[in-house]
Amino acid sequence: MAFYPGGKKRLGREIAERIAEIADEYDIRGYCEPFLGMAGVYRHIPSLLGRKKYLSGDGNEYLIRLWDAVQNGWRPPSHQISKSEYERYRSSKSLTALFYGFAASYLGDFRSGYFDKNNIEKQAEDMIEIGEELQDVKLSHGDYKQFSKVKGFIFYCDVPYHGTRQNYYDGDHRADRFDHDRFIDWALDMARHNLVFISEYTKPCREAKLVWSHGKEKLFLLNP
Repeated sequence: MAFYPGGKKRLGREIAERIAEIADEYDIRGYCEPFLGMAGVYRHIPSLLGRKKYLSGDGNEYLIRLWDAVQNGWRPPSHQISKSEYERYRSSKSLTALFYGFAASYLGDFRSGYFDKNNIEKQAEDMIEIGEELQDVKLSHGDYKQFSKVKGFIFYCDVPYHGTRQNYYDGDHRADRFDHDRFIDWALDMARHNLVFISEYTKPCREAKLVWSHGKEKLFLLNP
């Protein structure tokens, strides 16, 4: 779960530091991630920005349920499970079943199939640690447009990348393929009153300025 490819575990601090460096030039009220995922960047933000308002969302209601539970003291299990146990958990919506639905699955894709090489103990430890770093973050399930009225914030958007495999779920069902054009229209509108950063492999639109890169990973700031 904390190690799935595409996550920001390895580069999260670098990205967070660059965002904070740029934001230091502005009067910022808060910080928001509409695509929270495993919070690889978000976990570093509160210590860099200090006392702000912190918002987050994700289209997968089960992921938000898990983060909310960890914020409130729940501790995920740390032991490996068998394939038969994994299959039994498929019909359950308990927190333990939801955790294994991510942590024991191939590539961390929710209930995509059993994979016995994931380090469950390490993922549980990381989730607890990250949850403590997100104590002041308000969590909400839903589409990114739920934040359309927010102004004076930093937005960091770790969207599904162009040209990559997109197995995203809104709970029990695989979500439709991500609509990049719809998202960019929204992001440009939001950038009129916020600092909007987007992670991508390629430039998402002509209004995007490259502000950081590491290999193929890139961070863009929108200038509408």
